[in-house]
Amino acid sequence: MHELPRTLKIATVWLLLATALFLAVQAFLAERQRPRVSTDGMGVIELRRAPDGHFHWPARLGGGEVDFLVDTGATRT
Repeated sequence: MHELPRTLKIATVWLLLATALFLAVQAFLAERQRPRVSTDGMGVIELRRAPDGHFHWPARLGGGEVDFLVDTGATRT
C-alpha cells in the first residue's frame, strides 16, 4: 500500500519534466519560425525567407496575431 504514493510521486515528476521539455521545445520552434522583417525607413520593407522556405508577414487582425504567407510569384528551381 505504501508503494502507490511513491510511484505516483515519481510518475508526477516525470510527467512535469516531460511537459516542461515539450513547452521549451515549442517555444524554441515558435521563435525560430518567426519571420525576420526589416525596413530602411524609406518605405522599403525586406522580408527574409523563413526556415520553411516561404516568406511570412506577421500582422494583427481582429486583436489576434496572424501569420500571412506572402506570394512573391517567384518559383524556386
